[in-house]
Amino acid sequence: MNRTHRINSNSLWGMIFILLSLGAFEASAGTAVVIVNKNNPVANMSGTEVKSYFLKSRKIWPDGEKVRQIDQKYGVERDAFLKQVLKLSDQDLVRYWVEKQYATAEPPPMQVDSDSAVMKFVGAFKGGIGVVNKTSIDGTDTVKTVLEIEF
Repeated sequence: MNRTHRINSNSLWGMIFILLSLGAFEASAGTAVVIVNKNNPVANMSGTEVKSYFLKSRKIWPDGEKVRQIDQKYGVERDAFLKQVLKLSDQDLVRYWVEKQYATAEPPPMQVDSDSAVMKFVGAFKGGIGVVNKTSIDGTDTVKTVLEIEF
């Protein structure tokens, strides 16, 4: 009977360790990055600056190039970007674009399904801006990071 109790106690401690480990993993899940085309003259941006370009308050880069936003449909990187940089929920962002489109006839950014699609778009347009996982830009020479977002 004591032996059974000891096994259950050890199992309990093992489960507690696993749960604590998972919590630590989630706390340091990764880094999202805001990227722009490598030929964009901007080197670094604040969250406020990124927000103004992404939400179309600023429509032209300092060199006169048109800003071209690209968004992902879903993902932890997008969630971190919405929460930490745009300071909007997904529903708030949808509402923002509906109101913006009604007021100015400007559509929201195109949405794509993957980091590679965002990088392809941003790499193709000098005015491109988007958000991807930091690991996705390894080995690319068409985009550069202007802001990191830990999540």
